Amino acid sequence: MTEPQYMRLSLSDDEESVISSVSSRQRRELRKEKLRGHTKSQAYGLIAFLVTIAFLSMTILWGIRSTAGPPVSIFSKDRVVTSAANWRLDTNKEYSIKNQKWNYDASPQVREYHWTITDILAAPDGVVKNMTVINGQFPGPLVQCNAGDTIKVHIKNEGAEPTSIHFHGLFFKNQNYYDGATYINQCEIPPQHEYTMEFKVDEEQWGTYWYHSHYTTQAADGLVGPVVIHSKKEIEALKDMYDEEMVVLVGDHYHARGSEYMEEYLAPDNENAEPVPDNGLIQGANVFDMPDDYYPNTTFLQEESLRHVFKFRPERKYRLRVINVGFFADLDFTIDNHNLTIIEADGTTVHPVTVDVLNIASAQRYSVIVNTNVFDVKRNMFWMHAKLNEYCFDHLNEWLRYDAKAFVLYVSEWDEVEGDYSAKLDTKSEEYQYVRDVFCRELDETLLHPLFHDPPPKDYDENVRLDAWFHIGDWKLDRGQFNDTTYRPWLPSSSLYHIAKNTSETEKHDGNATPMIQSHVPYDDNFLVSVNKPGAVIDVLINNLDDGSHPFHLHGYKFWVMMVGSGNFRFEKYSQIAEKFNATDDLEEGGYFMKRDTIMVPGYKWALVRFVADNPGVWPFHCHIGWHMEAGLLMQFDVLPEEYKKWDYPEQWTELCDIQEKKYTQVFHEVTDATTKGPN
Repeated sequence: MTEPQYMRLSLSDDEESVISSVSSRQRRELRKEKLRGHTKSQAYGLIAFLVTIAFLSMTILWGIRSTAGPPVSIFSKDRVVTSAANWRLDTNKEYSIKNQKWNYDASPQVREYHWTITDILAAPDGVVKNMTVINGQFPGPLVQCNAGDTIKVHIKNEGAEPTSIHFHGLFFKNQNYYDGATYINQCEIPPQHEYTMEFKVDEEQWGTYWYHSHYTTQAADGLVGPVVIHSKKEIEALKDMYDEEMVVLVGDHYHARGSEYMEEYLAPDNENAEPVPDNGLIQGANVFDMPDDYYPNTTFLQEESLRHVFKFRPERKYRLRVINVGFFADLDFTIDNHNLTIIEADGTTVHPVTVDVLNIASAQRYSVIVNTNVFDVKRNMFWMHAKLNEYCFDHLNEWLRYDAKAFVLYVSEWDEVEGDYSAKLDTKSEEYQYVRDVFCRELDETLLHPLFHDPPPKDYDENVRLDAWFHIGDWKLDRGQFNDTTYRPWLPSSSLYHIAKNTSETEKHDGNATPMIQSHVPYDDNFLVSVNKPGAVIDVLINNLDDGSHPFHLHGYKFWVMMVGSGNFRFEKYSQIAEKFNATDDLEEGGYFMKRDTIMVPGYKWALVRFVADNPGVWPFHCHIGWHMEAGLLMQFDVLPEEYKKWDYPEQWTELCDIQEKKYTQVFHEVTDATTKGPN
């Protein structure tokens, strides 16, 4: 068998100069043409200078600025990027899980990882992009452990921007400070700084998860990777269902850095028109049909425009752990001539359900069983599809091909192909024919039921209503809102740091949704729910008053999906929930209600979810469409503050906030001095 060969990304000095400077700037200028058409000429002079300086001073200290999400950090420095040889991660090797060799009976241990964050030039689909990656490769490495293990990650930030790492879906029980949500429960990791995360994985948590940067739009630039938590309990229940397993990363892809789209997206009168992706990727790869009239000075490497090749042995059953790591789009996942049997969703093991098409929203994960017993086509080669749902986009991208593809090759045919990527393979497989959904919505939740007994409490203590919508129209700034509030960071540090260290600054209400009270900050529109009762059962009614769908994610918890519907929610519907508790005739021990950490709520619909507030900390609840979170569609649950105020916080964690506070305060004074002196 031929060893995998990787195409080397080799650029001349002139090409690197073009990519790192001219290309980004010119593409950004083209995207801003519409914005410029609305922009009036400005006067320059003393008044404009003073207004700008005053506004900047407020921006730096308090987060009152033109963007609603995290600010452009004062720690950012000039970006230095390098073209990297072997920048493609060998996912056929790295993401293949040899479950026969994994020790599920191992004693709890520390799983240690060393990550260096850098900026590189890479071309996932042939178009060269400035990306932020781990250890010089894209996508990121697999993190693997048993339930009850400890994960220890040493992070060295050698990139131009601050960073943070959030392990999506993990509980961080009594370790909220390692959740990695910048400005909420962690401060930035500045460039040229190191930080170590060391947290215990809950003994009752297993399944498929992922990690990503939680700093501004950095996740759209390559800082993503998979997490698999093994469990003896799960493998004993599923061991006869599959022979091998593999992680499959799917998602959208942008040819410019995410930060380059923000000015236009958040601009007045944009009407929440999100930037449309340029492509989709499977295992970090795809082809791109480079048009002659594409953005000027874009570098395209034909030899890097490749599709991933999955090498499967025939007559085997594969568990594919499919993760949508995209920044925006939901998608339909299919494999020609093969059915998909769902056995897990967002880390919850479920009763098997067989489907032809798997609808998966941003940040969601599913495990599906694929049986490689199809021999009704000539070459035993099939298309794998990750079709971006174009109905979720505000406008069309004329260069986007919505159907990202990879090859599924039965290993008996492998002699025809060299390497793990190809642009030349062909297949005669039959694509599953179905009518594309004209709405953005996930798989029907009523199909999924937990395999293991974990029912929700029958009654709730508090009900929190969240009305989600966008503040648009009449030339308003494009901002996401929960209950008429838009999230802004609590600078100069983080919410957890402020509340834990300054207990008098936040008004507490037992289980009630209240605005965050900030006596030293001239705004009070951050929305925070404070829960002081240990084990309180919280019902969250999510009203999506927007025309678009939103995948909502709660940090630190899984919630039970109690009910979804359209129109107005009436409390009489609770009687229907009571009936569901008895609807377990053929569901054995698992119960009726699905439990997960990310749920898609379609436009003009609602979802009622329930969780038990037993995990102290400040936990974000937000839309996982990256653009929407940057627009401020985020609120916070402040759970059991009297408990986390007693914690001994890691020294490095405190140092990050001390550094951030000192730097913001210093710059604030510098800006204040400049305001006093006036222009030269």
